[in-house]
Amino acid sequence: MKSTVYKFISCFILFCTLVFTSCYYSQSITTGTLSTTIICKGNSLSVNFFTTGSFQVGGSFKLELSNPTGSFNSNNYIGELVLDNSSVDNNASRTITGEIQSSTLTGNAYRVRIVFLRVDNNTLIIGNRNNQNIRIVTSELTPSFSLPTSICSGTNLALPTRSTNSITGTWSPAFNNTQTTTYTFTPTSGLCSKSVTRTITVNAIVTPAFSLPASICSGTNLILPTTSTNSITGTWSPAFDNTQTTNYTFTPTTGLCANTITNTIIENENVVPIFDSIAPIC
Repeated sequence: MKSTVYKFISCFILFCTLVFTSCYYSQSITTGTLSTTIICKGNSLSVNFFTTGSFQVGGSFKLELSNPTGSFNSNNYIGELVLDNSSVDNNASRTITGEIQSSTLTGNAYRVRIVFLRVDNNTLIIGNRNNQNIRIVTSELTPSFSLPTSICSGTNLALPTRSTNSITGTWSPAFNNTQTTTYTFTPTSGLCSKSVTRTITVNAIVTPAFSLPASICSGTNLILPTTSTNSITGTWSPAFDNTQTTNYTFTPTTGLCANTITNTIIENENVVPIFDSIAPIC
């Protein structure tokens, strides 16, 4: 009888253990994509994550920051989200916020992950690390851009919403290709970055002017000038031909705000003078 009781108790304990394990060890934590990857020391960082399975009420999710090389070996918890009775839903989307301490080393390869700790502070489950390197800096960064300092009137230009050093943001006012304008770039809220301004000069489009003859005599030598009287450089096509009337096209040098123009030079045949004969005279 005692043997039967012991067997029953052992089976019951095993059953409870399996149930407990199923309840508390089949969960998962998936770290979401970060909205910012550049953070100043002393600033906060919010991370979205998704959980599946039931978690122990009273336990807490911890936001863990890696070392500068992306390794997790020091339990550097920078934020906490305690699981109360109102937040035990399965398959839940959650957000946890932490603070980057001023003592944190600067670096370009930090990562974060979410760890769930039971009430007794034993690690229950560790989530995946985020899929982007995080850059931690001491002071605000200055966004850099490869923008032209001037454009021709009417030129289409898209002001980039991400700087060459990976800072996102917006420009104001809206781009105007008809007049010189100073634009302000405002970094996305939460990024450790300064606002910057850029002035883009809009140049009017000029029509090249030339002092060319409207017509020439056949065989006349003429050099088509490569600089207009109003200082626009460029090239002519086709090559000058002094044997026939020709339409010539002047194409301004690339980058100049100038129109392409055409000039027609009429070639006149050389005429041999003819005179009436004069009768003999004494």
